[in-house]
Amino acid sequence: MNTEIITQLQKNLTKLRPKLQEEMRLRNEFNQAAQRAVKKRNKFNSKVKVLDLEAKELQAERNSHNQSVRKYKKKRKQITNELREIKKKVAQSSDEQKINGRKLIDLNKAHDEAHENVQNEANLAQEKHDLMLEKNTQTNELRIQANDAHRQLRQSKQKADLHHKRYIIITVCQKSCRKMLEAIETQEQVESIPEEQAIEKLNSNLKPIVENNDDLFDNAGL
Repeated sequence: MNTEIITQLQKNLTKLRPKLQEEMRLRNEFNQAAQRAVKKRNKFNSKVKVLDLEAKELQAERNSHNQSVRKYKKKRKQITNELREIKKKVAQSSDEQKINGRKLIDLNKAHDEAHENVQNEANLAQEKHDLMLEKNTQTNELRIQANDAHRQLRQSKQKADLHHKRYIIITVCQKSCRKMLEAIETQEQVESIPEEQAIEKLNSNLKPIVENNDDLFDNAGL
């Protein structure tokens, strides 16, 4: 009877050895995949942070140029109103006519300058706005890639955890088989010696309770 049990336990240990190695290999493989996914995700997130800062700087510059546009538009409108007022005036003398003429020249020049400033600032604001949108697009693409990498990380980690649990189950089964073999060996030795020595040997070789869970062995494929 013991011979059959010993043979079966030895067969179990033989079957478990490659299973243990395979689960360890798969666990390590998925852990490495998880580490690669972490590096990819962190790399993408670092780029996102840089692009976010650049986009915010561009937004601030755009807002500054838009503020300048409003300032120069206000100035241009003010000059336009002054031009209208002067054109309405009827000179009472040649001197007054000359003064108004010079004012018109100066105001027209100031108006053209204000108008040019409005256009320049508007162009700069549009340029910064377009660059900001470009950065935002790049940021969104990188966020998608970072999310994909994070999803790969979670999947790899779940698979690594699964194979680690199987690895633990097989390890426990191996220990149980070895303990049972040791118990049988001890029993056979006890049966072959006098009763007094047998009791002493049993007391000195007390072992923890051997794992005897059918589900555990089923999970290990035995």
